[in-house]
Amino acid sequence: MTKQAALAHYHTLGFEPVVTEREIKGCSINRVWRAVKRECLYLWANGFVEPAEFDRGWMLEWNTNIGPFKLMDLIGLETICNIENSYYVASGDERDKPPARLKELIDAGCLGMKSGSGFYIGYDPEAGNLSVDQK
Repeated sequence: MTKQAALAHYHTLGFEPVVTEREIKGCSINRVWRAVKRECLYLWANGFVEPAEFDRGWMLEWNTNIGPFKLMDLIGLETICNIENSYYVASGDERDKPPARLKELIDAGCLGMKSGSGFYIGYDPEAGNLSVDQK
């Protein structure tokens, strides 16, 4: 009954909820996004890909207007790091630990769109400018 009431409420707000049948850390959609994000961070931190090149390929392959690295910049790299760290704390699995290179980027003040640079540079948070250059 509570679930149905919550779904009805979300619909009145104009949302289309995705129902996850059992509780799990991160919910279903976020867990899939996390798997993509974690692998992208691994590839970048270990020198396999450059963010802009990967995003270009992603956008071509999946017919999207944004790739995972730009999305992480929009979310904020501190937030990304905190989420990854929460999984690491919960699991103790080294594969869940945010890469040191991400922490270095954050420590250098590259926080994503909110600071004007992250994986990309040239965001203008005031103007909402998403037309950016690669670092």
